[in-house]
Amino acid sequence: MRITRLRFGLGSLVVATLCAGGCQSTAPLGGTSWDVVKVLASTRPDAEAIEVEFARDGRLTTTTRDADGTIAVSDNERYRVHGRMFTVTQPDHRYDVLYRFTDDGTLVLVSEQFHAVLKPR
Repeated sequence: MRITRLRFGLGSLVVATLCAGGCQSTAPLGGTSWDVVKVLASTRPDAEAIEVEFARDGRLTTTTRDADGTIAVSDNERYRVHGRMFTVTQPDHRYDVLYRFTDDGTLVLVSEQFHAVLKPR
C-alpha cells in the first residue's frame, strides 16, 4: 500500500493506493533499456555485448552475448530507486548503485563493484 498526502489550500487529503504486486519505486529508470558501452570492474565480463532492461515492475534483466554467440540472461534481480541511487537485490545479496544521466542521455552507473556507461537502446 502506498500512502500519499495531497495538499491544497489550507487542507490536505490522504489517499491510500493498493498496488498490484507491491509498490516499487522505479522512476526514472523503469521501462528503459540500455546497451553497456563501457565497464570497469574487478570481475569484468568477457562479453561482446551487454544489454540491461529496467522493467516498471522492479525487475532488472541483463542479457550478455559472448563472442562465440552464447547468450546468457540474468532475470532474477530486482531494483528499487531512491533518489540518485538504486538498490539491486539478488537471491544471495544486494548492492547500491549511484546513477546519473549526462546531457546526451547516457546513463552512468557507479558502485563498489563496477563503473559502467550505458547508451539508450
